[in-house]
Amino acid sequence: MKTHNTFIHRYQPLLVSLLGIILLALYSWVDYQWVKTHVKNNLQKDLQVLENSAHKSLLAWIKERTLQTELQAKSPTLAKLTQALLLTNHDNALKNAPLQLQLKTYLQPVLNKYGYLGFSIITKQSQISLASSYIATIGKPSQLATNKDFFTGIASGQTSINYAQYFDTVVDDKPVMLVAAPIIVDTQQIATLVFIINPELGFSNLFMQGGIDDSTESYAFDKQGRFLSKSRFEAQLRKTGLLGFSNSSILTIKRRSSKNELSEKSGIDLEGYRNYRDLRVVGTWLWDKSLNLGIATEMDVSKAYEALYYARHRILFLFFISSLLLILIIFIINKIPRQANREQKTLLEQYKAAIDNSSEGIITLDDNGIVTSFNIAAENIFYYQASEIIGQNVSTLLPENEASDQSSYIQNLILNGSLAINKIRNIQGRRSDGQLFAIELNIVPMIIDKQHKFVGIFKDINETKNADHLLQQTKETTEITSPSKSDFLAIMSHEVRTPLHGILGMVDLLQDTSLSGEQQEYTDSIFQSGKTLLILINDILDFSKIEAGELKLVEEAFDIESCVKHPINLFEPTAKKKSVNINFISDCPKYLRGDSQRIQQVFVNLLANAVKFTETGFINIRLIKQKEDNEGITFKAMVQDSGIGIAKDKQAQLFTEFTQIDYSTTRKFGGKGLGLAICKKLIHLMGGDIYVKSTLGEGAEFGFTLTLPLAKDKEIETLQRIEHQQHINNMPQFKGHVLLVEDIITNQKVAQSMFKKLGLTVDLANDGIEAITQWQKETYDLIFMDCLMPNMDGFDATLEIRKLERDKQHIPIVALTASILDKDKQRCMAAGMDAVIEKPFSKPELFQTLAVYLEQRQDNDLDDEEASPYTTVSENNEQIANTLATIDFEIFNEMKEMLADNFDKLLDCFFEEVELMLQQVEGRYEAADYQEVARIAHSIKSSSANLGALKLSSVSKQLEEQLDNEQLEGCDILINAIKAEFECAKKEMEMKP
Repeated sequence: MKTHNTFIHRYQPLLVSLLGIILLALYSWVDYQWVKTHVKNNLQKDLQVLENSAHKSLLAWIKERTLQTELQAKSPTLAKLTQALLLTNHDNALKNAPLQLQLKTYLQPVLNKYGYLGFSIITKQSQISLASSYIATIGKPSQLATNKDFFTGIASGQTSINYAQYFDTVVDDKPVMLVAAPIIVDTQQIATLVFIINPELGFSNLFMQGGIDDSTESYAFDKQGRFLSKSRFEAQLRKTGLLGFSNSSILTIKRRSSKNELSEKSGIDLEGYRNYRDLRVVGTWLWDKSLNLGIATEMDVSKAYEALYYARHRILFLFFISSLLLILIIFIINKIPRQANREQKTLLEQYKAAIDNSSEGIITLDDNGIVTSFNIAAENIFYYQASEIIGQNVSTLLPENEASDQSSYIQNLILNGSLAINKIRNIQGRRSDGQLFAIELNIVPMIIDKQHKFVGIFKDINETKNADHLLQQTKETTEITSPSKSDFLAIMSHEVRTPLHGILGMVDLLQDTSLSGEQQEYTDSIFQSGKTLLILINDILDFSKIEAGELKLVEEAFDIESCVKHPINLFEPTAKKKSVNINFISDCPKYLRGDSQRIQQVFVNLLANAVKFTETGFINIRLIKQKEDNEGITFKAMVQDSGIGIAKDKQAQLFTEFTQIDYSTTRKFGGKGLGLAICKKLIHLMGGDIYVKSTLGEGAEFGFTLTLPLAKDKEIETLQRIEHQQHINNMPQFKGHVLLVEDIITNQKVAQSMFKKLGLTVDLANDGIEAITQWQKETYDLIFMDCLMPNMDGFDATLEIRKLERDKQHIPIVALTASILDKDKQRCMAAGMDAVIEKPFSKPELFQTLAVYLEQRQDNDLDDEEASPYTTVSENNEQIANTLATIDFEIFNEMKEMLADNFDKLLDCFFEEVELMLQQVEGRYEAADYQEVARIAHSIKSSSANLGALKLSSVSKQLEEQLDNEQLEGCDILINAIKAEFECAKKEMEMKP
């Protein structure tokens, strides 16, 4: 027994290490199997999505070709020309008949439109070529008719298609496809129309519409496994000698599968097999009996399992590292008790040295709050020597209000110590000179010799001496390129943006309610803080996307002044508190084409820096036109401030990521050192240059130059209409029944409230399973689908709906997602979604999407009891109009309360716009452009009703309706009445306090 115990004691570390390694190995194996299953499932979905996409495209292509051929075959003109040719018997007579030219002229537009190689008309009985694009075949038995199965179907009145086949008399050494339909006169087939197709063009392109990566390939094959579509790797096949230099891969190359399933079988192989290029691939294939062909999708194994191989190496590496650490820890634990006695004194000395040299302040207290130790960092923070404070009550280091709270807190720790461990508190400290400052404090209770002791660990929050280390560490981490970096950022972005979407959405809705001035100020502060956090998240994600080459710019019409005014509105409250005036001047065209979001992002960063580093004075923003030509407009944007300025030798560092020019500015002003680096990369991506000019103590000027195209007239008109709607705070109403699929309750409430305000009927579903059930029971006009949900996510739900809706009308599905990488959007589209909205979204963004898929309500779409005083006025009856008050102050005051400080701006904008529109009315009416006059009258009607000017709105409506009904009599009187009513309304509005 003693020997046994001695053995266990002697080899205990080895046995424990062995057991730990076995457990680690088991965990690593389970982890690897989970990753393997996950990768295979995703791979299978991706391959099947590509295969299904190619299959749908093929069905549509065949349907279009057969319908077009059948339509041509039923043409009376073709029938007459064919009957005339049947009366011409001699071979030479057929070839030289003028009818041949007429037929070619008649069919040539179809050949050109679809890229057909030619046509042929073949007699039903003798199968002689009556007419053809190939003169040598006319009057002779047609080689095209050798496919008996193909022509048997046509003889029974069916339109048929024949896949790749060789016909020497048609196109030498090139495979062709045929699509044919019977030519019928008086229910009798007199001949057959055949179109000849080059399968290397349109047909093969159906299978080359993109893939997961460069190794992915889809193709069609026949029962013998021969390729019916062109291989995308033809060039490689010729280099390796698997295909002749002049040969086509169609009908020459034969596919392989894992089980030699070459015909009439569907299957999948994710383990890997040798394909026709002698490479190991994974693949899926299906056989369509109705089309009598198969479709295969394959991908190189090395690409398919690249992530799995990476995970395997990572897991093995972690296993070996963890095993070594485990052995080392066990060895140390086993060694410590033997050395405890002789090392105890040394450890205590080291412990004291560690405390004394800690960068954080550390003190110890007894249960009465008396200081028993005070390390060097504490001396530096509080400006006390240890000898001055040891033996004193901790209240010496605190202001009076904090001292009483601290005493209560210590007593609470004595009673409930375990509940307060590691709870960090922010309080105020008091230095020896009486100066108050913010500290971060954590008090840890412990019992030594049955007495309560407390260790206080604190640091000066105002000091960030570790900024250098943190920024350098962040920079090094960012510079590491790994395949999972963008995935990690996308996940983190989603996790942060999802709750942020709820916060911003709720505040956005709250701002539309009646709030006091103080409440409005609070909600504005919350909303601006949330927006600032969103900017930070986007900066980090954008930087990663730029570094990875994944950031793609968009080109769309936009208002360059809005790109400046939105950042001004964001930072103006902060600037006013600092007595800083922000001024904006522009002589640049207002409407351009480009990526407005990225340009606004640059202005946000430049203006944020200007406000941050300017304590008093001014910030001037200027847009200056430098050149205008056929390419567009070249302009210079400048942000000038009267701030602290930047030393010459520091300016070169400004556009480097994670860099601050001085740690004192980091402590005082904060910042992540990322904004200007992103600005530089964005401007360079747009083909421009960015610069800085500054002298220390004399302010700074940041600027950039860009060349952008001018917006088109129709685009400008659309932008002006949207701006007008935003000015009058009157979002359009839509007609429709929508399904919102979202698992976060806050997000449900936000989106549901927005939808209802836009006039929609809304149903809710908590996950993909509920969404499918709801869709099957109800009829919806639109589905908004969250992507990441429990039970069934939005991708799988969309795929299932697309499978089931074959007999139902296609329903638009819009993705709601906080994952904003390009590949996430591509995954949405691959799953069958029609559009993507990024969270958090605003009402204008929602409106733009709804306008694509839903019908907008008109004034007369609202029931009488639902009609809003902002959109409806009395009947266009002059007598009733005369009974209306000039201003309905109930509506006027309600709008004033809703907009608060922004109401005066709205009122000024209303006056300016109506005055401009009245000038346009006179000119357009004189030019007899009555449609434009009606449109302007409609705009005046809506905007005036929003402010309670019901009489002006009523007269404008009369003018609009008379012009719509082409009743010109009296319109000039109505125009004068509108001008008079506007002057009265303006006068009363200006007099209203």
